[in-house]
Amino acid sequence: MEKNLRLFALGKPLSKAAQIELEANSLLVDDDNIKQQYKEAIGKKSKKAKKVATIEEITAAVKREVRGENCLEGFEQGIGKVSASKLTTYRGCHFAYLLQYRLHLQPHVYFPQVVFGECFHYILEDFNTNRLITLDDLIFGKEVQVEEDGKLKKKKIKGWKGRWYGAANSRNIRFRSEKQLHILYNKGVGMLKDFFEKEQHNPKPAPEFVERKFDVMLDCRPYLNRYYRINGFFDKIDKKNEKVIITDYKTGHVGAVSSDLGLQLTLYWYAYNKWAAQNALYFPKQASPENIELVMYHLPTLEEKHATRDNIALKYLINEIHNADSDIKAKNFTPFIGSHCDTACFWQESCYELLMSNNKDLFNFLISQYTNMISEKSRTQ
Repeated sequence: MEKNLRLFALGKPLSKAAQIELEANSLLVDDDNIKQQYKEAIGKKSKKAKKVATIEEITAAVKREVRGENCLEGFEQGIGKVSASKLTTYRGCHFAYLLQYRLHLQPHVYFPQVVFGECFHYILEDFNTNRLITLDDLIFGKEVQVEEDGKLKKKKIKGWKGRWYGAANSRNIRFRSEKQLHILYNKGVGMLKDFFEKEQHNPKPAPEFVERKFDVMLDCRPYLNRYYRINGFFDKIDKKNEKVIITDYKTGHVGAVSSDLGLQLTLYWYAYNKWAAQNALYFPKQASPENIELVMYHLPTLEEKHATRDNIALKYLINEIHNADSDIKAKNFTPFIGSHCDTACFWQESCYELLMSNNKDLFNFLISQYTNMISEKSRTQ
């Protein structure tokens, strides 16, 4: 790995004790006893934090998983529940999938662009549900009154500034320079200004649904005689005349929306059809599949990429899910090493230590295990 691609942390995240003290002092009460009780309650919860696994522990866990020591013979675990991020992760790098979805490890570091996208999605959710209305609200948040236990209390709805700097100070985010933290904040402000101006000039009715979860069964027949469970979230669903418009917001790169690359859109298309059919009480006039429009909304440029889907695209999605499922059952967790390792992978440092050091012991182990399994499978067929 080249030195100029090495990332480094900006400052230090707040310690747990400092976070607890900060939260206690921000309570809207002026009672030292209540604050002390709050700190004790939060402090007890913090002791349950998971221990960070060492490289040796991860190596041992990977070998156990690949050898199949954690499952009964003949009952190898496949992809399980299918989500767009899960499928994308496996297609991008099998080893990253193993660490994240099979071993359930927590990344030691986060990339700025990922946290940027998460924070921005929260702001848009509050905007689409009318909790944040003006441009100032979007950037700085606003204070509202809520009723709790029969009493009115003040509550702050965070805007972009609170979301971004709050995340930056509480999570281990790797920045390329000290200025990047503020550069990204200013970028977010600019994006919100452009987005707000566009929305003002194109007023629309309130969305039908915002950040709505779905969890449905994918019927693969007649292509395959099986089912897969798929889940995820719709960012926003609008209805316009006879059309249903499903919008997915993107703060980063937006690729092609064709059926071979835009698998996420195909998954949304099928999920909405299934979801609406299961909730006919709320969808008395269900949109026909051809009247479902899918939109990738690229926020930095305000460009909207529109697409539709059909059963041909669905067949392609089913095939990709089935291929991933089969490879996972065959324990194909061989890494894919490329430019994305330094720009888009949570496991950058762990992966480097695991696969590029110790004479590439684990790297060779993964390759040999998968090669042996494929050879054994071909002999028995």
